[in-house]
Amino acid sequence: MGFEGDSAVSIKYVGWLDGMRRGLDALAYYNADTKAWTSAHEWAYFVLMKVVLEAGQGCITIQNKDSAGRATVSISLDKTKIDSVAKPAVMEFLKKLQAYKSTADVNGATVLFDKYSVDAADLERDKIYRGPRKRRFRLWYSRIRSSLPMETTSSW
Repeated sequence: MGFEGDSAVSIKYVGWLDGMRRGLDALAYYNADTKAWTSAHEWAYFVLMKVVLEAGQGCITIQNKDSAGRATVSISLDKTKIDSVAKPAVMEFLKKLQAYKSTADVNGATVLFDKYSVDAADLERDKIYRGPRKRRFRLWYSRIRSSLPMETTSSW
């Protein structure tokens, strides 16, 4: 059962890359005005991305410009470093977090988690990544037509 060889490596790579990309996307769930997250799951993806980013060794790289020098954001993951860099970094972080949880040390866990919180560079990267905010999508039938009465009565 399961995959082996190159297929297994590719599947693992796609899973890890998707997790790191979701960490980058997670800033959409961060409110910079209130400095609060609106989704705990997206916050966790962001923190895990920052843990792997801090582990360094070129495991994950985030580029703010493309080859032509235009502002864009791209993320890349070195598949040869998943087992040697990314996985041990995440395991060590989760061990520390579990130790704080097991001893009911809320302050220690908060300090550890906040170490990987949002900074100014992350917010700037998010502005580049998302670009100017676009108008919300509207359905064609959601317009108010002047020929229709403003009041409607219901037969319920």
